Amino acid sequence: MNKIQLASHFLATHLNQFECPVCHSPFIDVAAGTLRCSNDHTFDLSKKGTLFFLNAPVNTEYTDEMLRNRQQVLTSGFF
Repeated sequence: MNKIQLASHFLATHLNQFECPVCHSPFIDVAAGTLRCSNDHTFDLSKKGTLFFLNAPVNTEYTDEMLRNRQQVLTSGFF
């Protein structure tokens, strides 16, 4: 089993312990790595099997420029 399948199995087993963060209705289904509530709000599992209930983007200190520079350092053979 891969991480998404393991997480899906865990969620299906413990589905009654979760509720939708948008409408607070119960989750009714876990299929193909997607958790769905009774009002059709969906939340996808990440490749690592993690489930995020974020409704809006999160502010972060990371900028695109910083990430590009970091990638350049990492691929230049510096490390």
